[in-house]
Amino acid sequence: MSEEETIELQESAVMDATRDILRQAGEYSRTKAVQVFTTPSELGKAFFVPQMEVWLDDELRLFDEPEAIDYPWELPLYRSTPTTEQVGQLIGATRFREGGFVDIDDERGRVTTRYAKDLERDLALAYTPEHWTEAKLAAWFCRQIPDPTITHASKTAFVAGWLANLLENEGIDLARANQQKFLLRNLLAEYVSTLRRDAIQKACDAFLFGEGKEERVRIGSEYSFEFHPDAYGPDRDYDGRYGEYDFEKHYYPRMGDFDSKEEYECACWIDRQSEVVFWVRNLVRKNGASFFLQKADGRFYPDFICKLTDGRILAVEYKGKDRWTDAKPDRDIGELWEELSEGKCAFAMVTDKKWEMVSVKLLVEN
Repeated sequence: MSEEETIELQESAVMDATRDILRQAGEYSRTKAVQVFTTPSELGKAFFVPQMEVWLDDELRLFDEPEAIDYPWELPLYRSTPTTEQVGQLIGATRFREGGFVDIDDERGRVTTRYAKDLERDLALAYTPEHWTEAKLAAWFCRQIPDPTITHASKTAFVAGWLANLLENEGIDLARANQQKFLLRNLLAEYVSTLRRDAIQKACDAFLFGEGKEERVRIGSEYSFEFHPDAYGPDRDYDGRYGEYDFEKHYYPRMGDFDSKEEYECACWIDRQSEVVFWVRNLVRKNGASFFLQKADGRFYPDFICKLTDGRILAVEYKGKDRWTDAKPDRDIGELWEELSEGKCAFAMVTDKKWEMVSVKLLVEN
């Protein structure tokens, strides 16, 4: 109660003893009864998380761009055969599934239909591309797929082989390929991008997980991510839809929303652990406000980042049963981050509310 409210209440009392009790109650309510909860970020407590670093060109760099790793990149000729899906897209693009001609048979006086499949075949036979040969079409594809990381010889051989194998399919000739050359260009460009991603994946896996990785990868030697006190801005705050719980250890006064009730329950469990000093609901793809671990095919943002009483950093990711298998690349990079951190970091991926998968990481191994 404010002083004014206390005085007003005292004036309604008859006995002096009652007025004195009300005075004491009002003073207590203003000075001792209300405890203002202040979050670690509001208190200015530092929150730094070791990041993954790599040695490249005799320089220690933050690992945030897998393409920076040197990888052999030549288009493999053994994969220059069009996929079944690519062939199907070409055939489907020139097929009118529901079209045709309706005509009257003069002799029999009946309505006849001639479907587009027959018309398509007749048109293809009637069309002959002018000034286009298989070699010229392959050269045109090469010019339409600029990629400075591919040698001209490698691209020329791959595209020529891909086109030759395409033309071996029944119903696909040079005329059809020329008619749909822009579609084929897009299919080829997408295919080349897929092969390039495969090459990056193999090189990245060998660099990060292969023999001698300890000489190439460091954790937190020079680079650390800071959860800045003023940099937390979730797209959506948690609104209590999974339950009401008074979180006491979240680093910020705001808290990003959860993806599921199980993820919310995981946060509640973390908040109750005595080994956790404070923690944060990590955001996704928020520049300057999200901690990530770089993979060959993207970035992994663990759900929760915790500061432990022994000074370590614990990253926790919750996965539903249906996503556990697909999450293996995330587990691999998280476990590598822990392994190479020299005891500074720990990682746990939990599913099916098996909190013991996290609790074992709270203990320091001797």
